[in-house]
Amino acid sequence: MIVSAMLEQRPDLHVTMTDIAPNIGSFIDPKFLDRVMLHPATTAKSVAGTGRSFNAITIADVLHHVPADARSMFWSDLREICRDTGCRTIIVKDVCPGTLRGFLSLMCDRYITGDRHVTLIRPDDMIADIKHIFQTDAVDISHSEPDKANYCLVVNLK
Repeated sequence: MIVSAMLEQRPDLHVTMTDIAPNIGSFIDPKFLDRVMLHPATTAKSVAGTGRSFNAITIADVLHHVPADARSMFWSDLREICRDTGCRTIIVKDVCPGTLRGFLSLMCDRYITGDRHVTLIRPDDMIADIKHIFQTDAVDISHSEPDKANYCLVVNLK
C-alpha cells in the first residue's frame, strides 16, 4: 500500500523490492507492476555488485524482525549496499515499544505470524545502531513520529 501510494504520487519512481519471504508485493496496485522489480526469497545484499544505483532505500517494519544479535550484520550489509549503489538516503519506518498499538503489533508478530524472536526497538536505540555502523560524523538523522506507535528515521549519508 505504501509503495502504490508513492508510485501514484511520483510517476518518475521505480521500485526494487527484496525480501527473504517467498511472496512479496501482493499489495501493489497492478497498474504499477511495470515499475516494480520484485526479488522474493532473496536478501537485500543481493543487489550489491549488480551495477544498479538507488536514490533511496526504504526499510518498513523490518528491523524488529531481525534478531538482536543479527542487527549489526544487517546494518553492515546495508552500509555495503549504499556504497555499491551510491545510495545516500535511508528511510526506516518501524514500531515503537511502550504503546498499546506497539504491544498489539508485537503480539500479532509473535503469535499470529509465529515470529518468536521479534522485538520492538526504541528510536534512540536504532539511531545509536545506525550511528555506530555508519560512523557518527557520516550521518544526519531526522526523526518523526507520524502517530503514537510508529516512527520514521531519515538517514542522510554524507
